[in-house]
Amino acid sequence: MTDAVNEPLKPCPWCNKPPQVEPWHGGPGQYQVSCAEASCPVNPQTTGETRVLAIMSWNTRAPFHHENLNVKDMERYLIITAFQRFDGNRTLMSKALGIAYRTLCGKLRALGYEPREKPDVMSP
Repeated sequence: MTDAVNEPLKPCPWCNKPPQVEPWHGGPGQYQVSCAEASCPVNPQTTGETRVLAIMSWNTRAPFHHENLNVKDMERYLIITAFQRFDGNRTLMSKALGIAYRTLCGKLRALGYEPREKPDVMSP
């Protein structure tokens, strides 16, 4: 087992920038490790009951083996991850991914996601 206190934090798997460790609002003594890069398309994060556990969680997250994926599979993975990260909010997703809203909606439909319900329009 590695010594999480002395082990350096692994970089963000999406943008390869260093993460940040900070107290988390989820409870007393809890910590969060997250990507510190504002332009990161996913901004991954993990939490732990202690600083050490948060670091261990960040460093032992499931590896993402993008070397074996083609571009279409990588795009699919990124869109699904963004959908989960932004709770399905397509406006935030399109901004974070840097693609047009309608393009994103078409890609989500192709992946089997239902179209958003249109808001009720009150007639005059």
